[in-house]
Amino acid sequence: MVALNDDTTQVLALPTVGRFTMLTQIGQGGMGVLFKAFDPKLNRSIALKFLKTPVQLDPASETRFLNEARAAAALDHPNVCTVYDIGSVGDEVYIAMAFIEGESLKQKIARTPLPFDEAVEIALQVGMGLQEAHSKGIVHRDIKPSNLLVTRGGVVKIVDFGLALLPADDKITRENTSIGTPAYMSPEQIKGDSTDHRADLWSLGVTVYESLTGSLPFTGQNMAALVHAILFDEIDWKRISSSGNLSRVEPVLRKLLTRERDQRYASADELIADLKGLTVTQSQLVSTSSTNESCIAVLPFANLNRSENTEYFSDGLTDELINALAQIDGLRVVSRSSAFAFKGQSISVKTIGEQLKVPIVLEGSVRSAGNRLRVTVQLTNVADGFHLWSERFDRELKDIFELQDEITLGIVEKLKVKLNPKPVVATDISNTGRLQAYDVYLEGKYNWNRQTEEGFQKAILCFEKATQIDPLFGGAHAGLADAYSFLGFHGLAPSLQIFPKARAAAERALEIDPTLPDANISMGYVKLYHDWNWREAEYYLRRAVELNPSSAKAFYSLMLCLVQTGRFAEGREALEKSLVLDPFNMMYRTSAGWLEYYAKRPRVAAERLEEALKSDQTYPELWVALGAAYEQLGLFKDAIEYLEKATTTYGKHPLVLAFLGSAYASAEQREKAQDVLSRLDKLSETQFVPAACRAIVYMALQDKEAAFAQLQMAAKNRDAFLCWLNVLPLSESLRPDPRFKELLAEIGFEN
Repeated sequence: MVALNDDTTQVLALPTVGRFTMLTQIGQGGMGVLFKAFDPKLNRSIALKFLKTPVQLDPASETRFLNEARAAAALDHPNVCTVYDIGSVGDEVYIAMAFIEGESLKQKIARTPLPFDEAVEIALQVGMGLQEAHSKGIVHRDIKPSNLLVTRGGVVKIVDFGLALLPADDKITRENTSIGTPAYMSPEQIKGDSTDHRADLWSLGVTVYESLTGSLPFTGQNMAALVHAILFDEIDWKRISSSGNLSRVEPVLRKLLTRERDQRYASADELIADLKGLTVTQSQLVSTSSTNESCIAVLPFANLNRSENTEYFSDGLTDELINALAQIDGLRVVSRSSAFAFKGQSISVKTIGEQLKVPIVLEGSVRSAGNRLRVTVQLTNVADGFHLWSERFDRELKDIFELQDEITLGIVEKLKVKLNPKPVVATDISNTGRLQAYDVYLEGKYNWNRQTEEGFQKAILCFEKATQIDPLFGGAHAGLADAYSFLGFHGLAPSLQIFPKARAAAERALEIDPTLPDANISMGYVKLYHDWNWREAEYYLRRAVELNPSSAKAFYSLMLCLVQTGRFAEGREALEKSLVLDPFNMMYRTSAGWLEYYAKRPRVAAERLEEALKSDQTYPELWVALGAAYEQLGLFKDAIEYLEKATTTYGKHPLVLAFLGSAYASAEQREKAQDVLSRLDKLSETQFVPAACRAIVYMALQDKEAAFAQLQMAAKNRDAFLCWLNVLPLSESLRPDPRFKELLAEIGFEN
């Protein structure tokens, strides 16, 4: 915990208190002196707050001090500092509470006014904490920046309930006596009138105004002038209304800072609803917009062959048509994963079109016999169900490339859109080897899209075979590079062994066709995960976006680079474009939560992930992300539940085990965290385990020496997960150590 305010105070000589040891003074509040201490019974650091000596206080102070303990102890909420115990040693009365690593909002504002999104996020979390307090009949009465702590993970904690009004309060506040900090007091507090929960909302309004502008809405050279300003002066709204984003919050602030409390928000619930409205993302806005007339969805072609082993071909043909249509100017094509979300479901074209927000849907079927192929397609208008175009194609297998072109041209004719003038690389479609390579390539993509370790291993074999059959097949080389990179990033193979293979495949793909978007993405991944060269990575990924603006994968990949370098706003914009193009992609929807986790906005992360969970409760990475977000919020029971569930599904995945160990450590279940470390050691006897995984657990255990040892080993081994170290919330406790800055420089984050 940081100091409750920025005052200094005398040091009390208290080497031990009861079972608590290693006391170090870290600040003082209005009634108490604050110490960091160690609890050997639970093996954790805590904060101890002692009541000042009676000579320094008025007679009601001890009652208020006990009020603080009673008020906070009555609340169990992530945005309220947890109270463990209250006791005394001799004449010294103390409160034992959670030790919070971070800083006060007052300290943050002193450096610079907060960005809009950060200020709104902090206000939301304070609002949620107050919502809980008010529901228990508790009014804080002293909400201000120095009583709001922001953890290194971005969670806001309300502290110092010493002035709180409790449900059964014995009216320790005398009539006509003001309670609180004058600059943040509501008019009714200033006048000494009775107060209720709406006084807290006024104080929060003052705090938000100060967070955004760096100054208070009411000021005065002395107490009389300040009181007059709060009761009678008008706020200078020009500072808010004249500034872009800030003007969006003006209606909320006006309602919070209304002198007539009956005209303020009636509850924190109403305030929270309005604040959430300010955080609506562009993708959410797009999702509520009207259907775009130049959009199409290509549904998975039905496989009419009896053998399930040929399903990869029908899926692959669908993929290739999606890619071909994406090259057409003025046509937005729903990406693969969103279209394939409806595979095998008995849902009408009208319903599918409405959910994907497209006016036109392409369906088809594939049947093959020997070297003969029959493909049937139909283009349907979603609004009325009428077929705009249908055709049956009977071809030899060697004509598959011409067939794709014919179907594409037929759609172009019916939709009246123009073809992209980008030149197409000539292919010898009569070449038998080329056809064999293409068939194996489609099988590789089918296995890649399974998104499992087994699937990636099979995809590697297929892509390798395709490149052996046709060494000039750029797409197969790019697919091979991505499969290698996946194994390296997830710690399923040593980086120093797997990424050179990924680089070689990506380089070969670019040699064959430097305009191939997937080849540029593949090289971007190598630069991100292995070279730790974010400037070059960004070049390749932006090049991919330029080559194919309809590629959700390109925007998603660019987002990874932007987030790793701390450019969260740009990252959100890129990810939102991915979600517009591919709204049902669970990897992208999960990444929306991961992004906010790394941006240290865990409340937003949890909301994004909980929304995704409504669509698919079986996607295992979503469980991992939820576990991480809940751990960041302090909801340890929920975090552990999701991570244990994910571990059961993923099995021996070292990175998933690491996040579970971190959750155990954060929940003070240290023995279970140590057990995870033992499991990782045991696992390393049969498979590769990145040192970064052990470092994650040690960071959560607050074992800095062990964490640094593992991180340094990870850097030496070029563990791919270190690309996230600069924004990893768990690493915040290491930042003050000079070794952390050296480590970031070694990874490539010199600036």
